Amino acid sequence: MEIRDGFIVYTPPAPAASPGLEPATRGAWAREVEELLALYEGAPFSPVEGTAMQAPTPARVVAERDGDVLTANKILKPDQFPGIHRAEIARDQPRIEGAPNYRALSVLDKNAEVSERTIHGTAQPTVSGIRGVLAQTGGKAVWTSLREEPVVYIHGQPFNVRDAEHVYVNEVNPGASAEQVEAVEDRLKADVLREAARNGGAMLIHEEHADGTLAPVRVQVDEKSVQTSREVFDGLRKEGFDVDYARIPITDEKRPDDHDFDAVVDRLKDVPPDANIVFNCHQGRGRTTAAMVTAGLLRRAQADAPGKLTDSPPVREDIREQGGYQPREYRTILSLCKLLENEPATPEQAEKVVHDYSGLRDLRDSISKYRAQAHAAATEDARTEARERGRAYLQRYFYLSAFDAYAREQAPTGFSEPFSKWMHQRPELQNILRNSESALGLAG
Repeated sequence: MEIRDGFIVYTPPAPAASPGLEPATRGAWAREVEELLALYEGAPFSPVEGTAMQAPTPARVVAERDGDVLTANKILKPDQFPGIHRAEIARDQPRIEGAPNYRALSVLDKNAEVSERTIHGTAQPTVSGIRGVLAQTGGKAVWTSLREEPVVYIHGQPFNVRDAEHVYVNEVNPGASAEQVEAVEDRLKADVLREAARNGGAMLIHEEHADGTLAPVRVQVDEKSVQTSREVFDGLRKEGFDVDYARIPITDEKRPDDHDFDAVVDRLKDVPPDANIVFNCHQGRGRTTAAMVTAGLLRRAQADAPGKLTDSPPVREDIREQGGYQPREYRTILSLCKLLENEPATPEQAEKVVHDYSGLRDLRDSISKYRAQAHAAATEDARTEARERGRAYLQRYFYLSAFDAYAREQAPTGFSEPFSKWMHQRPELQNILRNSESALGLAG
């Protein structure tokens, strides 16, 4: 009996006569094989010599999954997919195979000069991609994963769990600690190995094609070929890489909250200012860029470098990403930053700043269109979505501006006070945000 091309194939031996006994009947060996096939759950059996017995269909495997993490109607999908790499993100940067959207950014030193590029970001890399990134850092780095989603490596490729009905959406686990996410990864690895053991070592995954369709594929796995994220980095340390790995789980598609800033500060405040630091999330955008900006502002404050928020190279990179790499959007964001720099303490002051800057007047006009869309929308969800689109820029750069002020104040003390507490003690900052929202037509 063997598994060949996705089928369980059994060819019975020729029956041998024994003294005083009839030759073994086909029914006897059929019953024996049926008992063996109980190990291969769901595989139909036909007791005909040389007959191929088809393994469970992919749909059936997915529907009947019973793992702790890989449950019914969940699939295992590669993190990397066609089109994940965006040339506009990684312009003027080395292309590292297996590390999409890799880039390295600098900060400004005390003399307002650009430093070495020591802040790195990437999408979830393959194991060879991690080696490639570490080659850029001289083999030594402080590496932080921002994934809230559990990841499992199979033959050096990262995979994560998706709902079969929402295969292009990361599953969220808000509020999970690093320890909790890593415990889920341990259970996911166990699920993979258990499912493979029931299917002759074959594990069903779903690969994404260039046209966005998914294709079920069976891959052979064993204990050595399946690893959690931490096991991958433990293995790299054994290879000689000096990499300090940790995890800060952050929910995808949202701005970092106060406690996310706290976690990044705790992670980096005692790291030497010239050390290479690396962040990754799923696609190397969003969460990764926000962490790179936070690291850049923290290091600028530690160096006591002068300049406005928008002078920081990581902040300018964030503006490009948030503006969709459309120059016309940069003016809008820079105007918002100008509004926040003026710290409008009253609605009247906010109105004056908006009146004085044409970019802000244009933004208010655009937001009025969003509000019109919100009132015309048929459902509450649609109204909320339209309104939030107009608020996203302002809130993002309000918090970055506040963090910049916090970092400059706290750097001399070694960041003795967390950002969340610092913000709570300054309600006037929230007044600046509310006044700005009101002046731009975003309140309510």
